[in-house]
Amino acid sequence: MNPTKPKKISRRTVLQLMGAGATGALVAACAPQTTPQATAAPTSPGPVKIRYAHMNCWDEGMCNGQKQMITDFNAANPKIQVEAVEWSWGNYLATLQAAVSAGEAPDIMNVGWGEVISLGRPYFITLDSYLDDDLKNNINVASWNSSRFGDQTLGIPVFEQLNEVLYYRSDVWEKAGVTSEPQTWADYLAVAKQLQAAGITDTWGMQASGAPITSRFIETQFQNNSPLFVQNGDKWQHTLDTPESREAGQYWYDLWQGAKVISQSNLQRAGSDLEPVFAEGKMGMLNAITQTYFSLVQAHPELADTIRIAPPAKQKSGATMGGAFALSIFQQSKNKDAAWEFVKWASSAAIGNKIWIPTTKVLPTRKDVSYPQMPDHIQKRFAEYQAVQRIFPLVPQWEEIKGKVLTPGLGQMASGAVDFDTGWKNLIDQTNFVMS
Repeated sequence: MNPTKPKKISRRTVLQLMGAGATGALVAACAPQTTPQATAAPTSPGPVKIRYAHMNCWDEGMCNGQKQMITDFNAANPKIQVEAVEWSWGNYLATLQAAVSAGEAPDIMNVGWGEVISLGRPYFITLDSYLDDDLKNNINVASWNSSRFGDQTLGIPVFEQLNEVLYYRSDVWEKAGVTSEPQTWADYLAVAKQLQAAGITDTWGMQASGAPITSRFIETQFQNNSPLFVQNGDKWQHTLDTPESREAGQYWYDLWQGAKVISQSNLQRAGSDLEPVFAEGKMGMLNAITQTYFSLVQAHPELADTIRIAPPAKQKSGATMGGAFALSIFQQSKNKDAAWEFVKWASSAAIGNKIWIPTTKVLPTRKDVSYPQMPDHIQKRFAEYQAVQRIFPLVPQWEEIKGKVLTPGLGQMASGAVDFDTGWKNLIDQTNFVMS
């Protein structure tokens, strides 16, 4: 060895030599040199940087809440610094898939309740080894439904966004002579007919343009204990040809084309089109999302005392479509333990009470986080819907079935373009084709 020009050994080489037991070679390579060498001053490693992606800038309050959460975490955790990556709601799925394909996925994502499991299986790590007693014991049992697949936890639920609940106005119902709240399918149909007879032509408002028509259909399936899809070993099969499924489908169809308590205009209207009609007192019932309650009382404070939520509808079981937005960690994350520190912090009761619930105007996932300010009867009903919430079927072909079979097929049935028997056969045949 040249005593004036020492050989440099990388850390990797040192570890390889140690792992091979080559102590002699290591000692020889690192023997004292004749020329004293300067020793570099130790440097402090910089903070670990992690990226947090979200598409939750649906209003200014939500955006500001996300910014405040990241600012608070970075101030409290100088060794881990979080950078926000804001993805737009309209194309976050495409952006996510492009990022993963390029090997540039962020570390963490706040994932919508309809995607935690479908995205989790190919893209996210399982979090079960990280779970502590706080998370296991203080998150509502139903809130885990949209974050777990089998025995795998793919996200930590941080807030609930129920897809839809059913609103009505007590003054409108009183004027129409409706004196009791519906619970079963028969009850709901009877109330709808009574409202219709009282001259309320916009009897039952529900957004049904595009994918939402599928959500309402799935609810009736679950309410009749029809799972739509079941797994047998590694194979999936649909249940559309069972009596329970067909009965639920017939009930759904009759609301549109039998009793006709749902207006055809609902096939074109968005939720923003329905709310003003409800506020004017011209709509008997309104299926709408959780945030509708807060937007209605903010825009129309005079209605606050008259807004009510009806019980979850049921035939054999109560069921509604909904779930929790979760924090998930990408498999491509290079700093998974640091990412978990942020997830754990952001899913705590303190952050739920300070950030998630006040800024999102949705519902808590934790038992120790307060609901937004609302009357007791509203909170009670929201909790009832949370308890019976169900998520989209987990069949691998679900997105294709929803987009190519159910959404157009149900639209044809609701509009009367095809009769029930023809439409139902089409659903079965096309679902079979996609799953074949």
